[in-house]
Amino acid sequence: MTVLPAPLRSRWQPLRIGLVDLFHYDVEEFHFRDGRLLLRGNNGTGKSKVLALTLPFLLDGDLTPRRVEPDGDPGKRMEWNLLLGGDHPHPERLGYTWIEFGRRDDTSGEEYFRTLACGLKAVTGRGIARHWFVVTDQRVGRDLSLVDPTGTALSRDRLAEAVTGHGMVYDQARAYRRAVDEALFGLGEQRYAALVDLALQDALSRHGHTASARMVEDGMVVDIVYQGRERAVPELAEALAAEVGELTRILSAHEREILETHLITEVAGTLQELIGTAERQVRAMNAELEERPTSTGMRLRLVWRPSRKAPTGLDRARERLRQSADAWTPEDRSAVGEFLQEQIARQQTDDAAGTWLEHLTAALDYRAWHEFGVERHQQGRWVPATGPASGGERVLAVSVPLFAAASSHYASAGSPHAPRLVTLDEAFAGVDDDSRAKCLGLLHAFDLDVVMTSEREWACYPQVPGIAIAQLSRVDEMAVVLVTRWEWDGATRRRREDPVHQQHSAVRADDQEALWT
Repeated sequence: MTVLPAPLRSRWQPLRIGLVDLFHYDVEEFHFRDGRLLLRGNNGTGKSKVLALTLPFLLDGDLTPRRVEPDGDPGKRMEWNLLLGGDHPHPERLGYTWIEFGRRDDTSGEEYFRTLACGLKAVTGRGIARHWFVVTDQRVGRDLSLVDPTGTALSRDRLAEAVTGHGMVYDQARAYRRAVDEALFGLGEQRYAALVDLALQDALSRHGHTASARMVEDGMVVDIVYQGRERAVPELAEALAAEVGELTRILSAHEREILETHLITEVAGTLQELIGTAERQVRAMNAELEERPTSTGMRLRLVWRPSRKAPTGLDRARERLRQSADAWTPEDRSAVGEFLQEQIARQQTDDAAGTWLEHLTAALDYRAWHEFGVERHQQGRWVPATGPASGGERVLAVSVPLFAAASSHYASAGSPHAPRLVTLDEAFAGVDDDSRAKCLGLLHAFDLDVVMTSEREWACYPQVPGIAIAQLSRVDEMAVVLVTRWEWDGATRRRREDPVHQQHSAVRADDQEALWT
């Protein structure tokens, strides 16, 4: 039996990711080394597929292709990863994807673990028939098995029995995300949503309405809940028409003017808070850049400044918006109000067909007034980092601020043990060896864990103190992926044994050839 990896840090670090009956895998897992894992292989071996099925999906829980697939292709539906577009020999398939985090208490030496998993069941003609999530303190291969003695993946109910007293099974992604945040990060709902990039939330759900679709034999059924009641489509159309008419009546020209005046007062204060928060975040990122020692030899900083396409008068309004709204004089409030009213009026002129809400949303988007820049310290002064430079220097100029931004975001987590995980797909392609070594060394400098994929990279550089490497190989027309494992300890690359756990020992040796790798 392979010894399970032990946590070495006081904060949560990823220890393993695994797949059960997904893609071309029967039961497979990939171990990290020092919080780092490289999935290496030629195009078509499925390294990006392993990444897509584990991270950031297991932090997010959203099955839609735009959230799971790196390219957001809507044609790449989750059920394909089980049924393989009809190439799988069975019309139904149940599988799991999972990740294990661990940490070690520096004082007592006690070890803690959290396993996150998602179970998926696909049926031909129905797509994903059911899915569920779990958060538990058990370890796969020690006190938790995701397959039964015959090698069949556990059903939802059997999994719930297996984690009783140790964890919880969730049927809804939102409840699951909340549990993950509480178990690992302590960010709170909004900041955790930012972590997993949930900016594109369903507009209906924000107002207590829902719409969902499910496949049946004769087509698709859409279920709609509007204003707390299930509605048929004709009834929904009538309800929406009635509400639109009522809102149009309410927003008469006079009332709209009053409402706009109220919004100006409220929005001005909110903009002041948002701009102040953004500037504090930039300062935190630059502090990370200043404090983290790197071997790049480059000094970089982020600047957040008015855009070259910023509206006229932004400089004066921005100075006031950077101050506390409580300190504004009547003249300051009037000046800020006039500036915001000008933006609304200009948007109404430029987009005559837009709705009033669309006008306000576009006109008051302070992010469109600003732009980020990267500056490099050169010959005693700060200059734009976009000047003449080698390909490696340009990659470094982009990578350093991004890593600093990730480090700063994780540093703001409520939990002192929060993971610090990033994913890199086809990392540093087309960059020379020296620059790649420096970029990978930055991950260590910023104390970031990583799962990365590459066709040619081995990541075996002195700047990298340790990384696990999984070489993926596949032959066309064969539903098999060969995984060869290596480990770099900062000085030497060595072959590593495949993990074999007690949970799989019941599968007969003569059946192994029949199992998909």
